[in-house]
Amino acid sequence: MSVKRGALVTDSVKKNRGIVMIVGGAEEKNPDAPVLKKFIDLSGGDEAVISIVPTASMEPDEVMETYRDVFDRSNVKKVNFIDIRNRKDASLPKNIKMLRESSGVFFTGGDQLRITTILGGTEFRQALAEIYALGCVIAGTSAGAAMMASTMIKGGMGDVGLLRGGLHLGPGLNIVPGVIIDTHFVIRSRIGRLIHAISENPSYIGIGLAQDTGLIIPHTGICEVVGSNVVTIVDGNQIEYTNITDIFEGEAISVSPITLHVLVHGDRFDLYNAKRINTRRSIAKHS
Repeated sequence: MSVKRGALVTDSVKKNRGIVMIVGGAEEKNPDAPVLKKFIDLSGGDEAVISIVPTASMEPDEVMETYRDVFDRSNVKKVNFIDIRNRKDASLPKNIKMLRESSGVFFTGGDQLRITTILGGTEFRQALAEIYALGCVIAGTSAGAAMMASTMIKGGMGDVGLLRGGLHLGPGLNIVPGVIIDTHFVIRSRIGRLIHAISENPSYIGIGLAQDTGLIIPHTGICEVVGSNVVTIVDGNQIEYTNITDIFEGEAISVSPITLHVLVHGDRFDLYNAKRINTRRSIAKHS
């Protein structure tokens, strides 16, 4: 029996005022390009105080310089770089202070496991939840998007995504409850591994983000697509059969039925009820 997706979202989450923006990676590094411009606008435009968190990257200095160039060309009020490379850094007062003064926080790409192992259970993670509840925009690209899920894809090749054992899952930071997020979705042919993930977790919604494409998720759950490619939604709520518990590692997975939605720039989707909304009214920053 299917259930309304709102059942996956706690009352405390619904009371939050924040916005999440997840991006599939390789977004155009231009403050006037659709993805980053939308992030800047949602964060307050000229009054935005944006903090960049390069924790996922093994080359954080290089990543910080890339985004410094981007945001120096924008008109935001201030840009912070929160350089957290270990769990001790995640409790430093200067880093917590910069986070708390942010109107927008942007997690860069790299390895999502670095984010969850370094930030999970820290003062920084707690402060992130608090500023999100108060209205901050929490954004991430590639690994910075994947880690926001309840259950996170840690690894697995697209070409073996529909073989048992071809996918590796673990806990995410649970910024967006009830979802599993995959990135670089089209160019790396990751549809199989997201279907696999949802076959194992049919009560979740799978979100596949193509490059240079993002999904804006406000606390209402009424999402909007922004960018040059597509967002693929995998909904397993109607699954009646899968063989995933009856096969051995390396054998192919069977699952039926499963629902797919493919969305483009301007499309809107009700995440809590898993349905497309027939309007393209843009999501504005809440007051």
